[in-house]
Amino acid sequence: MPEPRIVKENESFVALVTGDLYAIEQFHLSTDVDNFSAILDRNVYTRITSLIRGDEIPPHSIGDFRWAAAVLAFCQIADFKFQYGASLQEYASKKGGESAASDFECFYRADNCDPQAFIDFAVGRVDVLDSSSIADLEPCPSIPEATRFEEPIYDFRLNYILALKVATLSYRSDSPHKLMIEFIDWMDSDFICAAGALQFANLYFSPARKKRMLKKRTPNDVQNAAWDLAMIQSWRRCALKGNASGDPVVLITRDKAVRFIAERLVATDLDEFKGQLVTQWKPRTKEGNAIFDRYMELHSKLESRSSPRPRFPDDELDTLTADLEEQLTMLNGT
Repeated sequence: MPEPRIVKENESFVALVTGDLYAIEQFHLSTDVDNFSAILDRNVYTRITSLIRGDEIPPHSIGDFRWAAAVLAFCQIADFKFQYGASLQEYASKKGGESAASDFECFYRADNCDPQAFIDFAVGRVDVLDSSSIADLEPCPSIPEATRFEEPIYDFRLNYILALKVATLSYRSDSPHKLMIEFIDWMDSDFICAAGALQFANLYFSPARKKRMLKKRTPNDVQNAAWDLAMIQSWRRCALKGNASGDPVVLITRDKAVRFIAERLVATDLDEFKGQLVTQWKPRTKEGNAIFDRYMELHSKLESRSSPRPRFPDDELDTLTADLEEQLTMLNGT
């Protein structure tokens, strides 16, 4: 069965479980788990639904599509249940709710067809998905209303503001570690402290930055980063809840930055958390320690509060967003 090799070689899974995530038998033999669920990166959805529609595949992207096919075949055989999470809502934000609903229906057909069709494509036996594998499938019995995919997502709105702040700070001439400390101070004084955004900013400003993070710092680049952070945040929340209820949730992605951040969101102790922040700054360990110390000052303040900061009202989020968007536009010279 070759598809586990393709999935494993691409380090496709992030999960809060022990054991070999790429051994399919683990998912069938586990006695401690009722179900495994999966949240897919938007790019996985796009490639799988494109295969189902029979879209033309650019030659330079064929490897990405074969990987996505291997992922789906693996999940079918392992009997994963899918949560569309923020992925289809991201699609709706750019293509509209009707397109997202159509994608939902396409993915349903993909998930219910013979895995062998995806295996044959994944390993290169064929260059086009066998359309006969989906020809006789029953239609999806229940497709969510288009408006459901278009509903505003609070997680995205928060992370968009956080990503905008990172983008605007990146134009400053201060040293990177000072920019990171300023970001922490801003979260404390003007906004909220978010674990995913903290790791994102720390990675972005550090010497370990991944390629293509914020790309050209355009509004679209910032939105893409915010959607990634919203997806990671949703996965973390679902994964913690799922582990407690016997329904572990796996995040599936090939985006190195997404995987890097997600893997660092659940530290078992303070030493591990410190290592997560400081290691990225090597060989500038002094700067990394300064960032950790400043964060711990913020953390102590958060713990001393009698109640969590209340949910931001829409008008405040709108004002913060508009202000940062204007700053970024001026910095970009557009």
